[in-house]
Amino acid sequence: MVAANCPSGTVPIDRTCLSCTSPCSTCSGSTTHCLSCVNSTYLYNTTSPTCVATCPAPLLMNNNSQSCTGCDSTCVSCSLYATNCTSCASNLYLQGNACQSNCDVGHYPLGGICQPCPGNCSACISNVACTACTNSTYLYISTCVAVCPTSRPIIDISGVCSTCTDVYCSQCDSNNYCSQCYFPRLLVQGTCQTSCPTDYVLDGNGTTCVYSPGSSGGGGTLT
Repeated sequence: MVAANCPSGTVPIDRTCLSCTSPCSTCSGSTTHCLSCVNSTYLYNTTSPTCVATCPAPLLMNNNSQSCTGCDSTCVSCSLYATNCTSCASNLYLQGNACQSNCDVGHYPLGGICQPCPGNCSACISNVACTACTNSTYLYISTCVAVCPTSRPIIDISGVCSTCTDVYCSQCDSNNYCSQCYFPRLLVQGTCQTSCPTDYVLDGNGTTCVYSPGSSGGGGTLT
């Protein structure tokens, strides 16, 4: 049998295809000169490459290449496995045991390490500044709260507590519809006005303009 016809996992020696010695998966020159290894072993490149279950220090097990190597190129330091990073190269952040250009959503960078956002934050820029909250909470001044404050609140469709658009409105709903105005403004159909328009009259409390067709209007002016 000629060498060119030897199947994978064998090596031509004296015109005979001999099986590579386990744990070599493929070999060259001799049955013990490994080129690749069977599962759960790693290629240890020396003058006579072999396959080992555990790489000798300071080399580490690299599952990507199934060989004994140093740390992955993104790591400054690593442990046990080449891709099990413990610190990262410049401009990269440690997320779990991997080095990434950006932290995953729900984390923020601090000292080169991706830290989890606090509390109910689903996104943040620091441990005290949330930018988004979980579905059950609302964003209010960089924190996540279960209920928006009662002082002039609205809850927009993005789950953010905000103040009413109309600065004279003291209370509004999630659609920014005003239900109460600061004195001396008068409530007119969800807005705060200086006086009642035509066909509106003041209610008994003197705070709300009530629609009254045929009335002269304008009589409920406050200054």
